[in-house]
Amino acid sequence: MKKKKNNDTLFFTMILSDFRMQGNCLKSVSSGSTVTRTCSRYPRGYCFINLYIRTKEEAASSLNAGRKIIERVSLCQESLVLSGVPAVKQTTAEEENQIRANYGFEVVNSCEEAGVSLVSSKRLASYEELLFLESVRGKVARAAWTISKNPFLSAASRNNANSCLEKEFTPSEKDLAKQVVETTLLLEVGF
Repeated sequence: MKKKKNNDTLFFTMILSDFRMQGNCLKSVSSGSTVTRTCSRYPRGYCFINLYIRTKEEAASSLNAGRKIIERVSLCQESLVLSGVPAVKQTTAEEENQIRANYGFEVVNSCEEAGVSLVSSKRLASYEELLFLESVRGKVARAAWTISKNPFLSAASRNNANSCLEKEFTPSEKDLAKQVVETTLLLEVGF
C-alpha cells in the first residue's frame, strides 16, 4: 500500500513539474496610460509576480553570493558594484503593492505564437540561460563584460573586469554575458 502511494505521489510530482515547465511568459507593465508588453522564455511555473518581489532572505542570499565572488576574485569588486547586486534589498509592502497594481503576467504557448518576431541575428535566452543570467553570477559577468568593453573607463578598470571574467567564469558563462551585452541574446523582447 505504501509503495503504491509513493508511486502515485512520484507520478503526480512529475506531471506537475512537466506542467510548470511549459509555455513562455508574457508580461505587461502599466505606467499611466502606457502598457509595455514583453515576452520571455520563463515557463509557467515562473510566470508570476514573484519574479519581481524579493524577500529578506533572498536579498541576504544575493549579497552573500556577491561576497563569495569577491573572496575568490577580488578583481571582480567593480563588476559586482556595477551589477546592482549590492543594492538588492527586500521588497517593501508599498513596492509590492505597486508591482501588483502595475504588472500583469500571462502564460502563452510560445513568444512567437504571441506575436513576437526577432531579426535573425537575435534570439531569446532559454529558461536555462535565464537562470544563469539573472543570478548573481550572471549579473556580475554581464557587468564585467560591460566594463571590459567600455573605452571611456580607465585601462585599470577594464583590465580588472577582464581578469574577473577570466578567473571567475567558465567560457560558456562568459559567452552568454557577451551575447547579452552585445544584444544578440535577449532576456525578454517587447512587442
